Amino acid sequence: MIRLLSILIVFLILSQCVKASTTIPTDKVQHIEGKRLYVLYCVSCHNSQPSKPGSMGPELITTPSDVFRTKVPYGTYPSGYKPKRHTKAMQKFPSLTTKTDLIYNYIRSTKK
Repeated sequence: MIRLLSILIVFLILSQCVKASTTIPTDKVQHIEGKRLYVLYCVSCHNSQPSKPGSMGPELITTPSDVFRTKVPYGTYPSGYKPKRHTKAMQKFPSLTTKTDLIYNYIRSTKK
């Protein structure tokens, strides 16, 4: 009986260790998703390193959040903002309306 109880206790302890090691923190998941979206939608025109200008788009590391939140999904700038470039090449991405913060936070995380 004592041996069975000991085995059960060891099993319970080990099962908790496995659970703890397989759970990914929410902020890490959001970082990974932000990076995935950045690579999928942004890298073709902006640099893979957000602090550097890309082939068509400017560096994004210093872009204010309000600019990012309007330019990406709607294709417009906030009132009074002076763009870094005066081209109209960037398309809007309405599907990213609720995901701009993920991308923005990923970009900001690359700042050194």
